Amino acid sequence: MKFLVLSKPRSVTPPLANPIAAYEAAREFLKAGLADGRIDCVYQFADGRRAVTIGNADSAEEIWEALTSYPLSPFQEYEVYPLVDTAYVFDKAIERMKKAAGG
Repeated sequence: MKFLVLSKPRSVTPPLANPIAAYEAAREFLKAGLADGRIDCVYQFADGRRAVTIGNADSAEEIWEALTSYPLSPFQEYEVYPLVDTAYVFDKAIERMKKAAGG
């Protein structure tokens, strides 16, 4: 199952004890997710204030585990949306229209 994740920094957070190490750990977490298929893509918005990720998980619990395991998670706010493949949506819509039309 695919999920769209929008993230942005929390407005109030405690200071990072070691920001370089935290960012390095976050970079490695994302690289590992891209390499093993848990993450399809991750992009930063050009203004730097948000990021977008498309990730893969078998359940909402699994996506929660991934988000809360992210090294910068305590400093992030998330919006998470399950995604449906567009081909599936079109196939089902066509099937329903044909059925409604008697065919």
